[in-house]
Amino acid sequence: MNQQKQNNKKRERNAPLFKTCVSVTADGNLIIDHEWVDPSRLVAALKKTSYEHILASIVKHCMSESLVFDDKLNKLLKHI
Repeated sequence: MNQQKQNNKKRERNAPLFKTCVSVTADGNLIIDHEWVDPSRLVAALKKTSYEHILASIVKHCMSESLVFDDKLNKLLKHI
């Protein structure tokens, strides 16, 4: 049987607002990479929708929590 992957219509409309990638180098150094959509550009792009400010607030919240995440992860590695 040959199965074909069907396109997910919902996925076509999805866009990442905030991503965190944690990796370790060969030297054992931790690399934490955060990517996000600029909240002001997000509001401008979604102008006149009912949720542009909610999405911008979510991104800002993730940005503030990423600082705490970085600190906790670095402390964890220092204690190992």
